[in-house]
Formats: sequence, C-alpha cells, structure tokens
Amino acid sequence: MRVFLYQREADKVPQLFIDAHRLRTDIWLAGRVLELSLVYETSNHPRGYVCIIQEIGCCQVHGGESFGPVHLVDWFADLTQMKQVFDVYKSAMGLHRETNRWSLEN
Repeated sequence: MRVFLYQREADKVPQLFIDAHRLRTDIWLAGRVLELSLVYETSNHPRGYVCIIQEIGCCQVHGGESFGPVHLVDWFADLTQMKQVFDVYKSAMGLHRETNRWSLEN
C-alpha cells in the first residue's frame, strides 16, 4: 500500500493545494482546499476507495468558536478540466448558506 504524505514547512503557505486520485477508469477525483493556511499536513491512503486525511492547525480556538477549511471536490475527465474548474473558484475563501442554497464567498 502506498501512502502519500505532505507536510507544509512552518510559515510557508502554498499558493494552491489540490489533492487528486486517478481511478482505474481514468476519471479523476480531486479536491481543492480554499483556505490554505489551515492545512499543515495531509496524507492519502488508497484502499480501494479514496481516503484523504488532513491535519488542521493554524490558530487558537476557544469555547464557542469554530473554524474549518472549505474544499471543492468533484469528478473530472482529465487534468485540463480540473484546472479550468479550480481556476474559476481560485479566489473563493468560504461558503455562505442561504435558505435553500450554498454559495461561495470571495
């Protein structure tokens, strides 16, 4: 079993973080982290299904507060399509919930 591990260097936030797996059918399952400063470690464990584990730690959180990274996840036919979709949402920094729909916030 192959395990892929990424550990971010202290105080170095990447400009883009995409985690993707190509399935045997040549379809890609990929996710993009929107708030890159929150994720400092990620590992992938291919076990017949996709398992992505992320360690989140950037700031102190006190009782009653919450935080979390927002991810865009989808299926893609190829890397070009993946890049085009993620480029559309590259400035998004979070999600906003309205009555019956979600929208991305810049």
